Amino acid sequence: MPSLKYILFSFSLLLFNGCQNPPQVTHVLKSLNAENRAMCRDGGCPDLQVTYPVFSGDTVVAKKINLFITDWIRSTLFMGDDSSPTATEITQALDQYLLMAKDYQPELTHRNNYSGRLAADVTFSNHAMVTLKFTAQFNTAIDAKKSKTAYVSVDTSTGQLISLDDLVAQKEALTTILGQQTNALELFSSIGLVTVQKQYEYWQQNKSVGFNTYGLVVIDQSTSASQGKKFVQPTGQLPWNKILAYLNPKYFP
Repeated sequence: MPSLKYILFSFSLLLFNGCQNPPQVTHVLKSLNAENRAMCRDGGCPDLQVTYPVFSGDTVVAKKINLFITDWIRSTLFMGDDSSPTATEITQALDQYLLMAKDYQPELTHRNNYSGRLAADVTFSNHAMVTLKFTAQFNTAIDAKKSKTAYVSVDTSTGQLISLDDLVAQKEALTTILGQQTNALELFSSIGLVTVQKQYEYWQQNKSVGFNTYGLVVIDQSTSASQGKKFVQPTGQLPWNKILAYLNPKYFP
């Protein structure tokens, strides 16, 4: 029978190791509203809200995730003649967008043609990763292509994006169940994606697969460029007990 001294030592070691492995990053949510910006205090600005998480903790990892979020918001808000966004901060990108909106809105019937909502939400996190859902909703008078939803997952030990290949252990099985459990088969049939490999590549390219508290979630807003027709959006929620066996145990033990 182990001695009391040994038991106490083992317990102390467990506590020590637990303290040595805290979550690499944490986050707080931040929100910016157009009406609160200095240039909008006299009115005339569109109704625009930008919401996003700010990560802290491991400096290197948090900086990479924050930069990725910033770049997405910068590129989504970007309008103008420059070849790429010149803003370096989210507030600067928002102000540039609002200035452009105020310049061009007299040509439109209503200022809300530039209204919208941008949101970066943390939908899932565990010991190894975090999933971000990016949602951009703009009035279609601006650019329908800017209105979209995408999921990305980030390795919280490195700050690097995790490809779908690295998240999935059994590609064919997962792709098959995605087709069966969502209305994606209608879309795949319409655009000629008849093989499992082609269907998997579709999910991969469109960043349509993400994770939340309940399991795997699929949402897509693709259109068929050849036919100019928008198909029914493949959407669905698959619980953990249906998909866990097909995922990489490195991220989903």
